Amino acid sequence: MTNHSNTWKYKIHKRLFSNKKLKNLIKEKNFKLLDVSGGPFLYSSKENTGKIKYSINSILQFFLDKKILKFLINFADNVVILSEVKK
Repeated sequence: MTNHSNTWKYKIHKRLFSNKKLKNLIKEKNFKLLDVSGGPFLYSSKENTGKIKYSINSILQFFLDKKILKFLINFADNVVILSEVKK
């Protein structure tokens, strides 16, 4: 998901599961974790996203993508977990 891709006319609940909880659920279901990624960090509506927020988000995303600051995944709005069934 990227900023401004959707207009939401309903309430959502962010971060229902922590990154740790998601990983544990996947392992409990007999899956092997292959990779974890995430972002963006500073989501706001198209009208409210300024250059500073965009720049900070880009820098944070770069650090996470390069696995320089792995702890940033705990602050990402979206988490994508690649996994496969254990053999």
